[in-house]
Formats: sequence, C-alpha cells, structure tokens
Amino acid sequence: MRALSVGLALTAVMFVAADDQDKEKKAPKKPPVATAVGALEMQVPGDWVKRKPVRQFRILEWGIPTVEGDDKPPVCYVSEFGGGVGGVEANLKRWEGEYEEKDGEPKKEKLEVAGVKVNLIDVTGTFKESMGGPFAGGKVELRKEYRTLAAMVEPEGGDHVYTIKLVGPKKSVAAQRDDFVKMLKSSKPKK
Repeated sequence: MRALSVGLALTAVMFVAADDQDKEKKAPKKPPVATAVGALEMQVPGDWVKRKPVRQFRILEWGIPTVEGDDKPPVCYVSEFGGGVGGVEANLKRWEGEYEEKDGEPKKEKLEVAGVKVNLIDVTGTFKESMGGPFAGGKVELRKEYRTLAAMVEPEGGDHVYTIKLVGPKKSVAAQRDDFVKMLKSSKPKK
C-alpha cells in the first residue's frame, strides 16, 4: 500500500512539473514597446532586450531570444546615416554579400507605411561574421545555418536613412521574422 501511495505521489509530481514546463513554453509575449528610432517611432517586440550598442554606427541594439538548439543569440541593431548611404540596391547587395554561400535566392520585399519606405531582404546560408564589423576588415568567422533580415528604412522627406538588421542562427531569426516585419510596418514619423 505504501509503495502505491509513493508511486501515485511521484506520478502527480511529474504531471505538475510537465504542466509547469508547458506553461513556460507558452508564456505570453510581452506587448510591443514604442521606441524612438532617430526621426521615427516603432513598436519594438517586448521580448527583445535593449542594450548598449557594441559597434560603431549602431544607435540602438537589442538582444533577441534564442530558440532551443541554437547556441548563439541573434542580435538586432539600427544604424542611422545622412543621405542615401549608397542607395537601396547597393545596401541590399552588400547584405547579400555578407554570405559565403546562400541557401537559394534572397527574398526581397518593398513596403510603404505612413510615408516611410522600407526595403527588406531575407538571406540564409553561411554568414561571414566580421569580428570588427563589416567595415573594419577584421578576422572573419564563417557561421553556417545563419539568417539575416535587413531593411533600409527611408522616412518621407527625411535627410537620414536607417538600416535595421536582425542576424543570427536561422531558427532563432525565423522565430522572430513576423515580429520584425510588424516592427517595420509600425514605422511612423516621430511627433
């Protein structure tokens, strides 16, 4: 009888623990946070953690949640430039060129929201991560199974453009794609 009681108690504990794990996996997302991005305002996913930018040219940076199985967290950052920084096509081509090998053709998309033009590229493959940033010419480390979502954001009549880039292991970036696009679509001139 005692063995049966212990067995039932252990079974109950296992069910409670499994239920707690399911609740953790299904935890609701935090609501988006209104964030000033230069002359713009965007609704940034609430689960992203704002942190101090670690490289030159970055004005904002966020740590991004990692999905199970990915060993390195993705990062999203914003850079602000006066003028067109070489134009849309030059930037899309540069971002595409950050990949040693690509898994198929990069996907490109154009959006316009509240007078803000957005050009988005989605590239997957072997990323050439430059330790000092893309312009530093430092050591390059190849990262297989990576993905970049990058956008050039141009406010109407603005004298600045913004590049917003989310890069990291492809599963973790894929998990954030919808929120990234929602953030871009929320762009509007700051009041």
